[in-house]
Amino acid sequence: MSEWAGYDLQTLASMAGATLLLEQNTAALPTAEAPLSILHLALDSRAPGLGPETLFVAIRGASRDGHQFAADAYAKGVRCFLAEQRVELPGPANWLLHPDPRLALQQIAAAHRTRFSYPVVGITGSNGKTIVKEWLTALLNPDRFVVRNPRSYNSQIGVPLSVWGMRGYHELGLFEAGISQPGEMERLQTIILPDIGIMTNLGAPHDEGFKNRAQKLDQKLHLFRECRSILFCADQTEVATAIRTRYPDRELICWSAENRPANLQARFHDGQVTLMWQGQEQLLTLPFDDPFSRENLLHAISAALFLGVNLNALASRAAQLNLPDLRLKVQQGQGGAVLVNDAYSSDLGSLRIALAFAARQGGPGMPRTAVLSDIEESGLDPKIRYSQVAEWLRSNGYSRLIAVGPEISQAVFDSGLNVQRFPDTEALSKALPGLGLQGQVVLIKGARRFGLEKVADALTEKIHGTRLEIDLDALAHNFTTYRDRAPKNTRLIAMVKALGYGSGDAEVARVLEYGRADYLGVAYADEGVSLRQAGINMPILVLNAAPESLYTLLRFDLEPEICSLRLLDLVRTQFPGLKIHLKLDTGMHRLGLVESEVRQLTSQPERLRGLRLGSVFSHLSSSEDARHDEFTRLQLNRFEQWSQFILDAWQAVNPDEPVPLRHILNSAGMLRFPLAHFDMVRLGIGLYGFDPSGQIKNSLRTVSRLLTTVAQIREVAAGESVGYGRAARLARDTRVATLTIGYADGFRRSLGQGVGQFAAYGKRMPVIGNVCMDMCMADATHVPELAEGDAVEVFGSQISLEEMAEWMQTIPYEVLTGVSSRVKRVYLVE
Repeated sequence: MSEWAGYDLQTLASMAGATLLLEQNTAALPTAEAPLSILHLALDSRAPGLGPETLFVAIRGASRDGHQFAADAYAKGVRCFLAEQRVELPGPANWLLHPDPRLALQQIAAAHRTRFSYPVVGITGSNGKTIVKEWLTALLNPDRFVVRNPRSYNSQIGVPLSVWGMRGYHELGLFEAGISQPGEMERLQTIILPDIGIMTNLGAPHDEGFKNRAQKLDQKLHLFRECRSILFCADQTEVATAIRTRYPDRELICWSAENRPANLQARFHDGQVTLMWQGQEQLLTLPFDDPFSRENLLHAISAALFLGVNLNALASRAAQLNLPDLRLKVQQGQGGAVLVNDAYSSDLGSLRIALAFAARQGGPGMPRTAVLSDIEESGLDPKIRYSQVAEWLRSNGYSRLIAVGPEISQAVFDSGLNVQRFPDTEALSKALPGLGLQGQVVLIKGARRFGLEKVADALTEKIHGTRLEIDLDALAHNFTTYRDRAPKNTRLIAMVKALGYGSGDAEVARVLEYGRADYLGVAYADEGVSLRQAGINMPILVLNAAPESLYTLLRFDLEPEICSLRLLDLVRTQFPGLKIHLKLDTGMHRLGLVESEVRQLTSQPERLRGLRLGSVFSHLSSSEDARHDEFTRLQLNRFEQWSQFILDAWQAVNPDEPVPLRHILNSAGMLRFPLAHFDMVRLGIGLYGFDPSGQIKNSLRTVSRLLTTVAQIREVAAGESVGYGRAARLARDTRVATLTIGYADGFRRSLGQGVGQFAAYGKRMPVIGNVCMDMCMADATHVPELAEGDAVEVFGSQISLEEMAEWMQTIPYEVLTGVSSRVKRVYLVE
C-alpha cells in the first residue's frame, strides 16, 4: 500500500478557509518534480525534521507569538506558513493567511477527517481517557490497524495534530478529547466526528472552568452529537441518566458491576471478574484490581466486545494488559550514558515524538543511538515504514540504530546509518556489554511484547532503591502558569540554582530553554559552567560572582551579579567585555549597593561608561507575607527611585546603548504586587510546584516525587524494640517494613519516632524508632497489600511538600534541596 501523498497548498487553503499568497513556485522547491505537497504540520520551530513538506502554523498565545519564530523555521527549510499575517523572512515563502490560525488548523484536521470512512471512536470523561484508549488499542491490535492520539494529546491543538495522522491503511480511529471550559468540545467534535462514543466518568478535574458539574457533563456529551452508538457505565447514574435523556434515539451500550440493566454484566471476586455478554459467560483474571483500573478495564472490554472481539479471545488478551507508562523516562545510564526509556509502544506517531525528545537530551556532541523493536500498529508496507524511520533517525541526528525483531532486523536502511541487528531482546541482552553505549544518548523504544525495559534496566546506573522522580511536563505547566500571569512583554528569569532546587540543573534548564524562558539564574559560576557544558546556550545570570571567577564567567559567556562598587570597578578596568547585572540592597541586607553607594555611583557616571549593563535589580525579603507588606512597598519605592537614578546616569554616558532591564519580583511577588513587574520577574520555587503566595496553589502541578523501596517486611511481636537505641518499644504485634532511605539521603533523623510518615496504597505508615543513615523502619500493619520490593512515597502526590516541611520544621525549599545527590533522579515527560 502506498504512502499518503499529502495536500497541495490550494487544497489546504480551501480546507482552512484561508487566503493563499504564493511567493515561490512550488514546483521549484527541492522536494520532487511534481508541485509541492504538505505532509507535516509543525507549531514549533525547534522541532527537528522541518523542511519544504512542512506547514508551519504560527499561533499567537497569551505570552508567546508563533509569528516571531517563522524565521527560525525558514532557516530549517520551511517555505509554507499558516499565519495571521505575512512576516518578513530572508526569502520568498508561501502563506495561508487566516485571522485565527488555531481555528484554521482545526478546520484542516476536520476536513482531513472527512476523507476516511472507517469507524472513529471518540472518548471523553474526567479521568481514564488515555488508559481506556491504550487498553482498547491493545485489545483490538491483533485484528485492526488503529490510529490514535499519541499519549494524551487531547487538547485544542493535540486533537487536530492527532487526527492529521489518519491514513487510508488504518481501519479504526481512537481519539480522546479533553476540555477545560465551555465551548471547547464543539470544536473537538467537528474534528474527531466520532461514529462511536465512550464516556469514562464525571469527576473533579477542571471543575473550576465550569459553572457546575451539570454544565461540564453537558459540554462533554456534545462530543457524541453525531454518534450512532454510545458506551458508558450504567452504575454512574448521573452520567447514565444524562446520556439516556439527551440521546434516546441512539444505540446505547452500557456495563454494570451492580446488577443494573446493562449489556455487559461484571461480577468481581478474588482478583477475577466474570463477564456476561450476549448470553455468554467468561471468567477473566484481573491484571489490576483497584477500583479505577476495574472501571477503565470494563470500559475497554465493553468497547472491544461491541467492536467485534470474541469473548474468549478478549479474556486472554485482557490478562496480558499492562498499566501503560505513558511518559518517557530520562535516567542516568552506566558510563555517562543518558537513557530515554519509552519501552511501551512502537507506533509511528509516538516514535516520531520520542526521537525528537531524545535528540534534545545530553551534552553537545554526544552520539545518539536508537534501540527500536519492530514497528507495530501500522498498515504500511515494511519498506515504506522503515524508510520513514530512517528519515526520522537522520533528521534527528542519530548515527546508530540497534534493531530488535524479525522484521526491523531485515529492513534495508541508508548506508550512512550504523545498524546492528538482533532477532530478539534475549540476543540483544547478551550482546549489551560489548556494544559500547557509554557516553551516548540512548533511546529505547519498542512494543511491549519485546520487553525492552529489561535492556533499560541493564543499562541504568545502579545506585540504590530511592529515587526522585521529576515530572518535566509539570515543570513546563508551572512555567506557563506563571508566564500567563505576567504582562505580555515581561521577561522571565527561571531559577535553576542548587541543582534546579534539587531536581537537576541541566534537565530542568532544557525544559525552560525549550519553553523560551528569557534567562536562567544560578548561584555560583561553576553551576553556570556546568550548564554550558551540558549544551545550554541561553543567557545565564550568576548571583554570587567572586572576583576570582570573572575570567571563567567571561570565557563561558555568563553574566554576573555585581553587588559592590569595588567589583564594578574591577569589571570596568579588567573585564570590560563582561555583561553584568547591578544589584541594589533595598532592605534585604544580604548583598547589593545601599543608597549612599547608589548616590556615589550616579554622581560619577563615568564609572558606567562602556560597561555592558544587562539589568539593575533587587531582592524582596518578605514578598509572600502580608504582615510585611508595608516594608515590601518601602523596598519597591526605593528600587523605583534608585534604579531610575542609575538608568539616568547610564543613559547620560551610553546614549546609543539599550536601556538596562529592571527586576525585583520573585514567584510570590509577581502575584501579590502586579504593578511592580518592571521589565522582568524571577521565578523560583513556584516553578517546582509550591506557591508561596497561596493565590494559585490549585493551578500548579507537583513536580518532584521522592520514592523509596521496601527492603524487607517482618512481623515483630509486642514488647520488642526496633532500631538504634531501642528507641521504639512495640505496644502491639507490628508489621515492620524496612525502607531504603535514611538521613544520608535527606530523610532527616528528626523524622523518627512517628514524626514522619510514608504513603503506599493510599494509606499512611509512620516511622518507627530512629532514622538510620541509610534505612529506616515504618509501621505497615494497616497496609496488608505492601510487599517487599514495592515503592513507597516519601513526598509527592500523597504527602505534600508543605506537610513534609511541617514535620521537618522547615520550609519546602529545604525539603527539595536537601535530597541527597546520591539519590537517583528519574525524569518523566509525556
